[in-house]
Amino acid sequence: MKKKKKTANYIIPATFFTSLSPVKKLEITKKPEPTKKEVLDNSLKKVTSKEIEITKPPILQNLKRRNNSLSLKSIHQKKEQQKKPIEINYENHPKDSFSDKDLEKTWSNYQKLQIKKGEKSMASILATSQPELLENFNIHFMLPNKLMEDQLKLGKPKLLKFLRESLNNYSITINVTVSETVEKKFAYTPQEKYNKLKEKNPHIKILKDTFQLDL
Repeated sequence: MKKKKKTANYIIPATFFTSLSPVKKLEITKKPEPTKKEVLDNSLKKVTSKEIEITKPPILQNLKRRNNSLSLKSIHQKKEQQKKPIEINYENHPKDSFSDKDLEKTWSNYQKLQIKKGEKSMASILATSQPELLENFNIHFMLPNKLMEDQLKLGKPKLLKFLRESLNNYSITINVTVSETVEKKFAYTPQEKYNKLKEKNPHIKILKDTFQLDL
Protein backbone atom coordinates (compact mmCIF):
# COMPACT_ATOMS: atom_id res chain seq x y z
CA MET A 1 0.00 0.00 0.00
CA LYS A 2 1.33 3.36 -1.16
CA LYS A 3 1.68 6.09 1.39
CA LYS A 4 0.07 9.54 0.71
CA LYS A 5 2.33 12.50 0.48
CA LYS A 6 1.85 14.94 3.21
CA THR A 7 1.18 18.55 2.13
CA ALA A 8 3.59 21.05 3.35
CA ASN A 9 2.30 23.20 6.17
CA TYR A 10 3.32 26.83 5.61
CA ILE A 11 1.63 30.31 5.64
CA ILE A 12 0.81 32.00 2.25
CA PRO A 13 1.87 35.68 2.24
CA ALA A 14 -0.71 38.45 1.65
CA THR A 15 1.20 39.75 -1.37
CA PHE A 16 0.14 36.63 -3.20
CA PHE A 17 -3.52 37.61 -3.03
CA THR A 18 -2.96 41.26 -3.91
CA SER A 19 -1.14 40.32 -7.06
CA LEU A 20 -4.10 38.22 -8.14
CA SER A 21 -6.68 41.06 -7.47
CA PRO A 22 -8.28 42.57 -10.66
CA VAL A 23 -8.36 46.08 -9.09
CA LYS A 24 -5.59 48.14 -10.57
CA LYS A 25 -3.55 50.38 -8.48
CA LEU A 26 -4.59 54.01 -8.65
CA GLU A 27 -1.88 56.33 -9.66
CA ILE A 28 -2.11 59.59 -7.71
CA THR A 29 -0.93 62.43 -9.93
CA LYS A 30 -0.49 65.96 -8.67
CA LYS A 31 -2.43 68.57 -10.73
CA PRO A 32 -0.46 71.64 -11.83
CA GLU A 33 -1.42 74.99 -10.22
CA PRO A 34 -3.65 77.22 -12.45
CA THR A 35 -2.06 80.25 -14.05
CA LYS A 36 -3.20 83.83 -13.42
CA LYS A 37 -4.94 83.93 -16.78
CA GLU A 38 -6.94 80.79 -15.99
CA VAL A 39 -7.94 82.19 -12.59
CA LEU A 40 -9.15 85.39 -14.26
CA ASP A 41 -11.10 83.52 -16.93
CA ASN A 42 -12.81 81.35 -14.34
CA SER A 43 -13.82 84.38 -12.28
CA LEU A 44 -15.28 86.07 -15.34
CA LYS A 45 -17.28 83.00 -16.26
CA LYS A 46 -18.96 83.10 -12.86
CA VAL A 47 -20.39 86.51 -13.60
CA THR A 48 -23.51 85.83 -15.60
CA SER A 49 -26.08 88.14 -17.14
CA LYS A 50 -28.45 87.30 -14.32
CA GLU A 51 -26.08 88.78 -11.79
CA ILE A 52 -25.89 92.12 -13.64
CA GLU A 53 -29.03 94.18 -13.10
CA ILE A 54 -29.66 97.17 -15.33
CA THR A 55 -31.80 99.67 -13.51
CA LYS A 56 -34.03 101.85 -15.65
CA PRO A 57 -35.10 105.32 -14.47
CA PRO A 58 -38.70 105.47 -13.33
CA ILE A 59 -41.13 106.92 -15.84
CA LEU A 60 -42.88 109.95 -14.38
CA GLN A 61 -46.29 110.66 -15.79
CA ASN A 62 -48.62 113.64 -15.66
CA LEU A 63 -45.77 116.15 -15.29
CA LYS A 64 -46.14 119.60 -16.80
CA ARG A 65 -43.53 120.53 -19.37
CA ARG A 66 -41.15 123.14 -18.06
CA ASN A 67 -40.11 126.11 -20.15
CA ASN A 68 -36.65 125.76 -21.61
CA SER A 69 -34.35 128.43 -20.16
CA LEU A 70 -32.55 128.63 -23.50
CA SER A 71 -35.66 128.98 -25.67
CA LEU A 72 -35.97 131.94 -28.03
CA LYS A 73 -38.93 133.27 -26.07
CA SER A 74 -37.04 133.31 -22.77
CA ILE A 75 -33.99 134.94 -24.39
CA HIS A 76 -36.22 137.63 -25.89
CA GLN A 77 -37.85 138.26 -22.51
CA LYS A 78 -34.45 138.62 -20.84
CA LYS A 79 -33.34 141.12 -23.48
CA GLU A 80 -36.53 143.15 -23.01
CA GLN A 81 -35.94 143.24 -19.26
CA GLN A 82 -32.37 144.43 -19.79
CA LYS A 83 -33.55 147.23 -22.09
CA LYS A 84 -35.85 148.68 -19.43
CA PRO A 85 -34.04 151.46 -17.54
CA ILE A 86 -33.69 151.10 -13.80
CA GLU A 87 -35.79 153.75 -12.07
CA ILE A 88 -34.02 155.51 -9.19
CA ASN A 89 -35.81 157.48 -6.51
CA TYR A 90 -34.32 161.00 -6.37
CA GLU A 91 -36.62 162.40 -3.69
CA ASN A 92 -33.79 162.84 -1.19
CA HIS A 93 -31.34 164.25 -3.78
CA PRO A 94 -30.50 167.96 -4.22
CA LYS A 95 -32.86 170.22 -6.17
CA ASP A 96 -30.94 173.45 -6.57
CA SER A 97 -32.54 176.16 -8.67
CA PHE A 98 -30.86 177.41 -11.85
CA SER A 99 -31.50 180.01 -14.55
CA ASP A 100 -31.97 179.80 -18.30
CA LYS A 101 -28.39 180.96 -18.82
CA ASP A 102 -27.10 178.20 -16.53
CA LEU A 103 -29.04 175.66 -18.56
CA GLU A 104 -27.79 176.99 -21.92
CA LYS A 105 -24.18 176.99 -20.69
CA THR A 106 -24.39 173.44 -19.33
CA TRP A 107 -26.16 172.27 -22.49
CA SER A 108 -23.40 173.84 -24.63
CA ASN A 109 -20.70 172.21 -22.50
CA TYR A 110 -22.23 168.78 -23.05
CA GLN A 111 -22.51 169.46 -26.79
CA LYS A 112 -18.78 170.34 -26.91
CA LEU A 113 -17.98 167.22 -24.91
CA GLN A 114 -19.74 165.11 -27.53
CA ILE A 115 -17.58 166.68 -30.25
CA LYS A 116 -14.41 165.75 -28.32
CA LYS A 117 -15.64 162.17 -27.98
CA GLY A 118 -16.33 161.96 -31.72
CA GLU A 119 -20.11 161.85 -31.27
CA LYS A 120 -20.71 164.39 -34.03
CA SER A 121 -24.25 163.21 -34.74
CA MET A 122 -25.34 163.76 -31.15
CA ALA A 123 -23.51 167.10 -31.02
CA SER A 124 -25.35 168.22 -34.17
CA ILE A 125 -28.71 167.25 -32.67
CA LEU A 126 -28.03 169.20 -29.46
CA ALA A 127 -27.14 172.28 -31.53
CA THR A 128 -30.41 172.16 -33.45
CA SER A 129 -32.23 174.53 -31.10
CA GLN A 130 -31.99 176.07 -27.65
CA PRO A 131 -33.44 174.21 -24.64
CA GLU A 132 -36.31 175.96 -22.88
CA LEU A 133 -36.67 175.84 -19.10
CA LEU A 134 -40.27 175.33 -17.90
CA GLU A 135 -41.87 174.87 -14.50
CA ASN A 136 -40.74 172.15 -12.08
CA PHE A 137 -37.34 172.03 -13.82
CA ASN A 138 -38.79 170.52 -16.97
CA ILE A 139 -36.66 171.17 -20.09
CA HIS A 140 -38.44 171.45 -23.42
CA PHE A 141 -36.40 170.73 -26.54
CA MET A 142 -37.63 170.88 -30.15
CA LEU A 143 -36.29 168.85 -33.07
CA PRO A 144 -37.03 169.08 -36.82
CA ASN A 145 -37.80 165.39 -37.48
CA LYS A 146 -38.60 162.03 -35.96
CA LEU A 147 -35.21 160.55 -36.86
CA MET A 148 -33.39 163.03 -34.64
CA GLU A 149 -35.89 162.43 -31.87
CA ASP A 150 -35.15 158.70 -31.94
CA GLN A 151 -31.40 159.36 -31.88
CA LEU A 152 -31.72 161.74 -28.95
CA LYS A 153 -33.73 159.16 -26.99
CA LEU A 154 -30.74 156.80 -27.15
CA GLY A 155 -28.41 159.41 -25.67
CA LYS A 156 -30.98 160.99 -23.36
CA PRO A 157 -29.98 159.09 -20.17
CA LYS A 158 -26.36 160.31 -20.39
CA LEU A 159 -27.48 163.87 -21.19
CA LEU A 160 -29.90 163.88 -18.28
CA LYS A 161 -27.25 162.57 -15.90
CA PHE A 162 -24.80 165.28 -17.01
CA LEU A 163 -27.35 168.06 -16.52
CA ARG A 164 -28.44 166.82 -13.09
CA GLU A 165 -24.90 166.48 -11.78
CA SER A 166 -23.67 169.77 -13.29
CA LEU A 167 -26.66 171.81 -12.08
CA ASN A 168 -26.99 169.84 -8.84
CA ASN A 169 -30.66 169.25 -9.47
CA TYR A 170 -32.03 165.70 -9.76
CA SER A 171 -35.57 166.78 -10.55
CA ILE A 172 -34.65 167.78 -14.12
CA THR A 173 -36.66 166.13 -16.88
CA ILE A 174 -36.42 166.52 -20.66
CA ASN A 175 -39.43 166.66 -22.96
CA VAL A 176 -38.70 166.40 -26.71
CA THR A 177 -41.16 167.40 -29.44
CA VAL A 178 -40.96 167.45 -33.25
CA SER A 179 -41.88 170.74 -34.94
CA GLU A 180 -42.20 171.58 -38.64
CA THR A 181 -41.19 175.16 -37.85
CA VAL A 182 -37.80 174.00 -36.62
CA GLU A 183 -37.48 171.75 -39.66
CA LYS A 184 -37.76 174.76 -41.99
CA LYS A 185 -35.19 176.71 -40.01
CA PHE A 186 -32.71 173.86 -39.61
CA ALA A 187 -30.62 172.71 -42.58
CA TYR A 188 -28.91 169.43 -41.81
CA THR A 189 -28.02 168.33 -45.41
CA PRO A 190 -26.09 170.10 -48.22
CA GLN A 191 -29.28 170.30 -50.30
CA GLU A 192 -31.23 171.89 -47.47
CA LYS A 193 -28.40 174.31 -46.78
CA TYR A 194 -28.48 175.30 -50.45
CA ASN A 195 -32.26 175.74 -50.33
CA LYS A 196 -31.89 177.87 -47.22
CA LEU A 197 -29.35 180.16 -48.89
CA LYS A 198 -31.45 180.31 -52.05
CA GLU A 199 -34.41 181.60 -50.04
CA LYS A 200 -32.29 184.42 -48.71
CA ASN A 201 -30.57 185.21 -52.03
CA PRO A 202 -32.11 183.94 -55.33
CA HIS A 203 -28.94 184.93 -57.24
CA ILE A 204 -27.14 181.94 -55.69
CA LYS A 205 -29.00 179.64 -58.09
CA ILE A 206 -27.76 181.65 -61.08
CA LEU A 207 -24.23 181.50 -59.72
CA LYS A 208 -24.43 177.72 -59.20
CA ASP A 209 -25.84 177.08 -62.67
CA THR A 210 -23.39 179.38 -64.41
CA PHE A 211 -20.26 177.83 -62.89
CA GLN A 212 -21.79 174.33 -62.56
CA LEU A 213 -21.00 174.17 -58.86
CA ASP A 214 -21.59 171.10 -56.75
CA LEU A 215 -23.36 171.17 -53.42
